[in-house]
Amino acid sequence: MKVAIKTLSVQMDIKNNGVEFAISETKNKKDKHLGDLYVTRANLIWCEGKTTKDNGKKVSWEKFRAWMLEQ
Repeated sequence: MKVAIKTLSVQMDIKNNGVEFAISETKNKKDKHLGDLYVTRANLIWCEGKTTKDNGKKVSWEKFRAWMLEQ
C-alpha cells in the first residue's frame, strides 16, 4: 500500500478543509489509485476511486474511535 499526502497546510492544527491522503495499491512497480482519505477537524472522509469529497463516506471522530476500540 502506498499512502501519500496530496495537500498539506503549513498550520499545525487541522482546519475544516483538512489534510488529503492519496491511497494507492502498488503492484509490479505500478500504482493503482484506490481512493482518497480526508482527515478534518470534525471527521474522516473516504472517497473510493475518483469520488469527490462531497460524495465521500463520512465518519465522525467519535464513531471512528468507538469502531477502533471494538477491534
